[in-house]
Amino acid sequence: MADPLTGLLQKKKQTATEAKEAKANEPKASKAPAKGSLFDFDVESTLSKKIAPPAGAEQTVGEHLFNALAAGSNVDFPKVTEICERVAKEPQEAAEAVRLLAGAFAENGPPRRKLKALTIMNELLYNPRAVEEMRRVVGVRDTLWKLQATSNSGLGDASDEQIRMFATEVEKKCFGNSGDPFQAPAPLVPEDPFSLPVVSESSSRSLPSTDRSTKESKESSTSSVLGTLWQVGSAVKDNLKTGLAAAQEAKGLLKSQGSRLEIPKLPVRPLSERPNLDISFDDILPGEKVHYSISPSVLPINKPFRELQGRLLISNFRMKFQVPKGTLKDKLAWVAEKQLLDVPLGLIEKLDYEGVTSEAGVQQWRLTVTTKDFRSLMILVPQAKDLVMIEEAVLALSQPGEQFTKALFAFSYAASMGIQQDEGWNLYSPGTEFQRMGVG
Repeated sequence: MADPLTGLLQKKKQTATEAKEAKANEPKASKAPAKGSLFDFDVESTLSKKIAPPAGAEQTVGEHLFNALAAGSNVDFPKVTEICERVAKEPQEAAEAVRLLAGAFAENGPPRRKLKALTIMNELLYNPRAVEEMRRVVGVRDTLWKLQATSNSGLGDASDEQIRMFATEVEKKCFGNSGDPFQAPAPLVPEDPFSLPVVSESSSRSLPSTDRSTKESKESSTSSVLGTLWQVGSAVKDNLKTGLAAAQEAKGLLKSQGSRLEIPKLPVRPLSERPNLDISFDDILPGEKVHYSISPSVLPINKPFRELQGRLLISNFRMKFQVPKGTLKDKLAWVAEKQLLDVPLGLIEKLDYEGVTSEAGVQQWRLTVTTKDFRSLMILVPQAKDLVMIEEAVLALSQPGEQFTKALFAFSYAASMGIQQDEGWNLYSPGTEFQRMGVG
């Protein structure tokens, strides 16, 4: 017979073992957040998900540009079109777009970012509001000038060429002839005959809203546009005929009279009194006086092709073509550094001048200066009398002679420096030199 106490202990032990096994086999339940805790959600899983924008919400132009100019992004035609359409839809965002783009290609950032900003800006400027905002950005034209000389940016020659091209196009669209006296004038053609809608009498009448009336309205609008085109074409044709006739007449006149005009020479007068102008410039020498100033004068340059406008100064020491400060920069900075346009009178080998008529029918007075150090400068002056005045001054002030010596710059320099003219003979004494060397 079993002991009752032993059976009770075994039964209790078995019950404890079954309860432990049942607890071990239970599925683990997720721990519920405590009431009033800081987060009522799983932070890690939530942050790993991409939050979708609200339905129907559109990105602002600033968000579009932020994504387009980000590192690693590509600016393609759909992206540029999307930005331009956004600015057209929301004109109040044009100022923000222009300033973001101008800041992107003006900053000292990656060249790729500048190229992307210029690409977008070039297309955005078809919007007149964007053009107005661009003109208000301080210093943007100087930045565009610098970008037009971009080279060795690290993106390759093709990308550098695109940066220079886009910078030139953006400057042209925004500023045009404004502030640039050397740009060719715009052709005499009506700006845009379709800038304002052309309304014909038939289309202005109130017609019933039927398919037939709509078709007739479209046909009348098309005919009015074609009529406008015909009128513009006729006007351009008449202008071309008139211009061609005038050119042929001028050509015949030149053949009968000759394209070059004879310019009388002035006698050389070295001892005559000359005006002393109150003009000073950098590196002017003691005793140097400016006698003549010819303005405006023009210096044509082939590479890069442009015309520098300034003034031609003739002093008792040099001939100097002076341009406004800041004109010679980028690709022309070496002209100022090497003093290419600063020629001492004694260095001039030859002066040639002529009066010719350009292919455009404009009378030009050309001065060609050939120097002894192989420089050749061609300068356009306003009048024929300026040419002979320059030649007379150079011949009178640049060569010694019986009547020329006293007019040389050396005497004016010596007088201003307090040097006596008779001291030159006492600079060297043979007896003193032999005594110094112990000879004799």
